[in-house]
Formats: sequence, C-alpha cells, structure tokens
Amino acid sequence: MNRTRLLVTAGMLGALSLALEFTPLFYKFGDIKIDLVGVPWVLAALLLGLAGGVVTSVVTALLMALLTPTGWIGALMKFLATAPMVIILGLVIRKFGVKLKPLLAGFAVALVARCAGMLFFNYYFAMPVFWNLPVEAALQYPAALLVIPNAALSVIEFAGAYLLVFRTRLRERLNA
Repeated sequence: MNRTRLLVTAGMLGALSLALEFTPLFYKFGDIKIDLVGVPWVLAALLLGLAGGVVTSVVTALLMALLTPTGWIGALMKFLATAPMVIILGLVIRKFGVKLKPLLAGFAVALVARCAGMLFFNYYFAMPVFWNLPVEAALQYPAALLVIPNAALSVIEFAGAYLLVFRTRLRERLNA
C-alpha cells in the first residue's frame, strides 16, 4: 500500500474514532467508559499494519487531548490502553500476515498486556492525578474493577475490527 493511501485511510479511521468519542454509544463501568473509540485503531492495525495503526492511534489521541472533556489525561489513558493491541497485532501481521490463529494469539498477548499495563498506570498515575489519591490508597482499589472493563474493551475492539476485516470485503476493497 502506498503512503498516500495509508495516510488517507488512517486519517479517515482517526476521524471515525473521534466521532465515536462524541457519540453516546457507551456504558460506564465505574470510571472507565466502555466505548467503540478503539475499534478504528485496531481496524487500522489490521488493514494497514503497524504503521497505519500507530498513525491512527497517535493522531486520534492528540485530537482527543485537545477536544474532549477528559483532556490529555483521558487521551493518554485511552492511548496507553489500546496501544498494546495496535502494536502487537501490527507486529503479528508484519510477521505472519493476516491469518486467524496468529491474530488470536496476538490478541491474547495484547489482552494480558493491556490489563497488566492499565493496572499499573491506573494505580500509579490516573488515580493519583484524577482522584488525588496517594498511591498507597489507590492500591486498595479492587483490581477487578480495573481489569474487567479493560478486558471488555479489548474484546470489543478486537471483535469489532475482526468482523469488519474478515466478515466484509473491506480489506479487498482497500487493497484494490
């Protein structure tokens, strides 16, 4: 895929992601919003590879930092949460191509990486910044209330992108 097509497609998927940020199609699980914002990021990784996924994610996160009520903190947390999926799936596609078994294995690794990473970042960054909690107090917050929504978001993002790539002709049309 040439650079122009990659940038245009990444830009369109970034715009879709930003539109999903402002669309009230979400569910709150504690302070974590279960939404569809990461689906275009993962879709970009599946369609465009690592570079397209990263470009889509970074551009969208920067725009979210400027335009959303949660500002840079919410955008950073969304980026940190979804980046493992984008990076790992992008690397899997680079090495194995778009094949189901390697993608499922990559998803499993990304799921674990996201949950572990978000536990760390919530306890040591988000809770102290958002809630003004000392780290010792943040560590008393039940881990399940952080892991469950992040796992749910991983499943939603992967399943949504997977269905769009493998159950439609989107990939063939993009590469035509």
